[in-house]
Amino acid sequence: MTAFSLTVYISFCCSLDKEVITVDRSYSGLRHDIVSQRTFKFRKKDGNLKLRFLVDKFSIELFVNDGEQAFSMCLYDTPQEAGDIRFFADKPVKIAIEKYDIVV
Repeated sequence: MTAFSLTVYISFCCSLDKEVITVDRSYSGLRHDIVSQRTFKFRKKDGNLKLRFLVDKFSIELFVNDGEQAFSMCLYDTPQEAGDIRFFADKPVKIAIEKYDIVV
């Protein structure tokens, strides 16, 4: 998953073979004195991986395999106009997307 606005984005790269997810905020508008890359391991369930992203105005939460693992980050330095979300895969994947609007 990558949130794009010209050159502003956050990438989530998943290697099913190595069973790792890398989150890269290098191009998110983040100040350079903050850690911009994090990598964590996961375990496939029955050869599959289930990811659930919850995204709001200032944060992203990622739940792996129905909450066996969780990852969260703040997006305070990412410009609000970086509103697109795009999904890419290097292998065939099954994706189900549900979008909910937050009403305040």
